[in-house]
Amino acid sequence: TYRTHESSQEVVRRILEEPDDLFNLAFQPVEQYTFPTGEQLTLYGRRFEPTEPGLAAEDYHLLLESLIEPDGDGDAVLLAAPDQAYMMGLLMPEEGAVSISPLTGPDDKQLATLAEDHDRLFLVRHNIEQVDPDGQIEAWLRENLIAGSDIWLNSLRVTPFVTMGDGEPVETAVDVTWVDGPTLETVEWIPTTTVGDAVTPGGALAVDLFWSQSDETQRKVSLQLLSPDGTLVAQNDQEIQAGDEGQRFVLLIPHSVQPGEYPLTAAVYDPASGERFLLEDGADRLVIDGVGVGQNR
Repeated sequence: TYRTHESSQEVVRRILEEPDDLFNLAFQPVEQYTFPTGEQLTLYGRRFEPTEPGLAAEDYHLLLESLIEPDGDGDAVLLAAPDQAYMMGLLMPEEGAVSISPLTGPDDKQLATLAEDHDRLFLVRHNIEQVDPDGQIEAWLRENLIAGSDIWLNSLRVTPFVTMGDGEPVETAVDVTWVDGPTLETVEWIPTTTVGDAVTPGGALAVDLFWSQSDETQRKVSLQLLSPDGTLVAQNDQEIQAGDEGQRFVLLIPHSVQPGEYPLTAAVYDPASGERFLLEDGADRLVIDGVGVGQNR
């Protein structure tokens, strides 16, 4: 096969010559045999402890289905542990715009290059401590990029990071109070990837919400970007945190979103019952502003 098929020759070449290839990150040579003809056979073994293949495969299937869009140009999935490379190598389709980026360890230069070349980085956290016990990879990403909320796909934890845009944050006074609920005082818009003044499809919307509360009642807020017809486009739910520091929300904009004006809304609700708090006018959500979504780059 190696002698006759170009695709097979390329696979063998990568295994033999590229130590950062997905296969070499997941496997290591353990034994080599030489035949009378001079040809060699190398036996490889996994670099990581046995896992539960059925469960892991299901989780990575969810990663491919829910986060990785077929036209996800500008996205990169960061793999740090050998078993991650193994599973993604088994499941990843041959064609796709998403970049699969194995990390060789806490390498600031490699991370900086990835951040420069992509709008969004998705860090797969499963077993990352095997290669980065001190958390240097995550620390660099949080210091240099905008971190979104963790996404759980069964047991698989993924953290999105968004590249910062040019310009300074823009503050908008809101000063709206929910009945028997909190007050949203200010919204601060954080620059991300844009085209002109519009958010880019495949980019992200990042805002800081500044709250005040009169009591310690636990409440959550659902920040949602809706299409002009009211369909949900992106969502981030968090428990409300009042104080001087803004509460960061990151909404991941799908690549398939069409250009237009999209309302950004906030709904406050009881996390136990799901019941929404009402505004003084009886509405169950606040329309904060319209967000322009421009053409993809």
